[in-house]
Amino acid sequence: MKGEAKKLESANKKLAKKNKKLKKGVERLKKLKESFDVITDQQGQSTEMLEKQLEEFKKIQEKIEANVETKVIQNLISVITTTDKDGDYEVDENEISQLVDRLNAIEGFTLNEKLFRQKWKKTDHSFGAVLEIVQNLMDANVPEKENIFKMSMKMSQRLIFKKEDSP
Repeated sequence: MKGEAKKLESANKKLAKKNKKLKKGVERLKKLKESFDVITDQQGQSTEMLEKQLEEFKKIQEKIEANVETKVIQNLISVITTTDKDGDYEVDENEISQLVDRLNAIEGFTLNEKLFRQKWKKTDHSFGAVLEIVQNLMDANVPEKENIFKMSMKMSQRLIFKKEDSP
């Protein structure tokens, strides 16, 4: 009986040691879980922050695009009005070549001259009619082959970040 008691006592000590190891392992797992919870919370916050920044970026981009369009339209109106040498508020046969040359000289977009002239010939040549042709620049629904003006990104950046616009 003493032999069996010693065996049981020895087995009990081994089980106690294993139990201590398991408790330590459980504590480490709890700490690890807490660390993972913290990381997961931080990632959730980072994801939310990233989504907010993305939304802000989209709003800024829309404002930039609107600003670029406005500046390009202002440049175009200026070019059209200075081309009207006789002051009759029309771009006639004598002035259309000069207008095309000036439009080609503006950085930031390319002019489809052939299409521009075709559209111009179908109008009454008034400023209003020429401005309607220029509206093509702002219409995102115009098919590629009907685009009279194609905007370049380089110009967009130049128009937005002109030195005269900075504080």
